[in-house]
Amino acid sequence: STPSGTAQPSSSGLPFGYPSDRVPLPAGITITDSRGPVASDNSYSVDFDAPMGAAAVVEYFMSTLEDHGWTEDLARTSSPFTLQYRDGADTVLVTGNGGADSSVVNVTITIGG
Repeated sequence: STPSGTAQPSSSGLPFGYPSDRVPLPAGITITDSRGPVASDNSYSVDFDAPMGAAAVVEYFMSTLEDHGWTEDLARTSSPFTLQYRDGADTVLVTGNGGADSSVVNVTITIGG
């Protein structure tokens, strides 16, 4: 079952093995591209359009990632925004740009550093 608040992709899907239990994506997004896992560094990348402003995207990921055990390393919260979180040797990088009610976002997860 899908936890509430996580995405059901409406365009292309998530890459095979994407750790959605650790890095859930916002509901209502449209995935525009996804890659992974890349064997050289076991990374996943997801690009998506979000029907929410940059501030709401930043708030979603700051809250959600901390709730899922990630620790903040970097938070540049004004658009264009950059958030970086870690959990042991794993990292999540969230970058994007947006206005008041829409955003273009990339999430890159690297498992095992």
